Amino acid sequence: MTLGVGFPVAAALYMVYGPLGGGKLVLPESSDEAVLALVESASVNASQSQYSGRVVVTTKAEWAGGLFDLADDPAVAALSLTCTFCVFGWNMERLGLGNMHVHVFTFALLCAAPVLVFAVAALNTHDATLGCVVGAAGALLSVLGLLYGGFWRAQMRRRLGLPGDRSMCGGRPATADYVKWLLSAPCALAQEVRTGSLYDVEDVPVEEKEKPAMAPLDREGRAVPFTAGNAVAIDAPPVPVMVQDINTYK
Repeated sequence: MTLGVGFPVAAALYMVYGPLGGGKLVLPESSDEAVLALVESASVNASQSQYSGRVVVTTKAEWAGGLFDLADDPAVAALSLTCTFCVFGWNMERLGLGNMHVHVFTFALLCAAPVLVFAVAALNTHDATLGCVVGAAGALLSVLGLLYGGFWRAQMRRRLGLPGDRSMCGGRPATADYVKWLLSAPCALAQEVRTGSLYDVEDVPVEEKEKPAMAPLDREGRAVPFTAGNAVAIDAPPVPVMVQDINTYK
């Protein structure tokens, strides 16, 4: 039982004081201030949606679909349900919120260690009632391990300047993040993965490269192609040559 309580506490302390919590990005608490900061740093964010194959240009950060819009990407929804820890760690790493392996190990430890250790303690308890109480306590602590995902959902929301949900939990967006992970963890994770794909700008292809203008012939003069940052320089046209018949002067 001591191990069941000690492991989650150690994981939580490592999360706060370890490499995951050591270099957090401090952003304004208000979603409006975060959006203004994003707009000031870059007037337009261009990103590629990997799950739909389209390029999205936005001036205000937003979540990719609602919490229960699993049909937007069934593959992500299935992976979020079956491989929750791995998908969570991968998504956090690509967003710059820590190492994938550390996230996977910490999350799995918080959710699995209490129920396993308390279950062993319950089996070794001679009193059946006490054994049920110990087993139920382990299961409850394992469910509370999902709050780890809610904590990092709040960090992701602040980092990307995403709007918080003020329609629940008394208008507290951070508390709403915890509740969403506690009650519907796969749906919350799927929404985070879709949003991460929406704002993943590392592999955005160049849609259109600058094409030089058609060069005129030498006899027509020469013009430098016009670009947004260069001025236009046009050479003077050639002087026309006049040819007259010499018989006209006789």
